Amino acid sequence: WVHQQMLTGRRSVLITGAIRDLRHDPDPATPVIAQLEPGVVAAISHCNPGWCEVKAGGYKGWLKRDEIWGLEPDEVIP
Repeated sequence: WVHQQMLTGRRSVLITGAIRDLRHDPDPATPVIAQLEPGVVAAISHCNPGWCEVKAGGYKGWLKRDEIWGLEPDEVIP
């Protein structure tokens, strides 16, 4: 049981595995904006089947979906 006041409407995900490259666009050929370490909690903005847009440490960019934890397998966030 968790009291409603302890919850927020903001969705978050956890960076998993190795250090991950946060990219400018959802494409592996686009520039790297920042690198995120495993265990970093990021706010999620949008998510399609392959990529998710996240915000962490003052940076905003895209990560591959398999580099994060906290979503249902087929979940899409418009």
